[in-house]
Amino acid sequence: MKVKGSYLWAGAIVIGVAGWLGSDNLIMHARGLSQENANTGNIAEGSANSQKTLADSINTPAAAALTQVRVAVLQPEERTSELVVRGRTEAARKVEVRGETAGIVAATPVQKGTEVKKGEVLCLLDLAERQSNLDQARAALEWASLDYTVAQNLGKKGYGAKNKEMSQKANFDAARAALARAELDIQRTQITAPFDGVVETRAAEVGSYISVGGPCATVVELSPLLVVGYVGEREVGALSKGMKAVAQLATGDRVEGEISFISSSAELTTRTFRVEIEVKNEDLSAKDGVTAEIHVPLQPVKAHRFSPAVLTLRDDGAIGVRLVNSDDVVEFVPVTILASGTEGVWVSGLAPSPVVITVGHEYVKAGQKVKPIMATPAKTAEVSK
Repeated sequence: MKVKGSYLWAGAIVIGVAGWLGSDNLIMHARGLSQENANTGNIAEGSANSQKTLADSINTPAAAALTQVRVAVLQPEERTSELVVRGRTEAARKVEVRGETAGIVAATPVQKGTEVKKGEVLCLLDLAERQSNLDQARAALEWASLDYTVAQNLGKKGYGAKNKEMSQKANFDAARAALARAELDIQRTQITAPFDGVVETRAAEVGSYISVGGPCATVVELSPLLVVGYVGEREVGALSKGMKAVAQLATGDRVEGEISFISSSAELTTRTFRVEIEVKNEDLSAKDGVTAEIHVPLQPVKAHRFSPAVLTLRDDGAIGVRLVNSDDVVEFVPVTILASGTEGVWVSGLAPSPVVITVGHEYVKAGQKVKPIMATPAKTAEVSK
């Protein structure tokens, strides 16, 4: 039987398609075996790595996980400091001298700016009728004295009554008191300086009338002179009476003295304490009311000095340093800054030889265990600057 050519071509196509499909299955099967082998290898490798990591974790010391910080042992130094206060000069005494009796000013012997001694006349009042009053008082006293003497003699002889003698004695005492008042009134016509000083102002002039209590002149005492400043609550405890002080005045003068007064109560508005330094001013060269810069040397204290970069803040805002104790645990210690400058900061409040964290203190906290690395001498020197 003769097969047609079309059938032959159809059969060849079917066989070709079947072969192509079979080759894809073989390829996919081969790829699956390869992937399975690859996964098996990864699992084995992962297992080996896990075992290695576990072994490393068992063999690695726990100290390798601690934070490393650089530390330095700081030694205290003796520091001599001084308290600097802005202030002003002030007269030790300043008095407006007033009259104790009324009258017209007859003379003003001293001028403004003149130095006066205690008891020197500043204003002289006209005596007016005071002299006649004095003469009358003297005459009355003589008459009363005579009557009292006669009464006494009669009483001794038994011719005079006792009450008559007592009456004459009363008249005599009254006349003596009137004379004393007249003499005192004349003395008060001389208004005098109450102490050595300088006439600052003169309120009365010749011909003017001064009533009782009226002003004559103002006298200021400039020797000794006071230099007054106000000290804060934190500094006043370091001062005491008798401490030496130096004041640089705005005029260029330099005066020295001692603290003579420290206020026991603070100013309500500024919470500062008044401090007075008494200085000698015999030549009266220093004036009242001049701005001054007061320097008070304080007692030497033990303090630590280091770079301000070592300072840190606690969460509540307290200033201090972080240090390492004997168990390598971080501690925060608050400090008080005494002074600061190009050489560093001076602080108090630390133990004599603290192990202070100089590098890395911002990355650790109190209570944390760390691995301290002691700074070299060069690094220690840098910390103290």
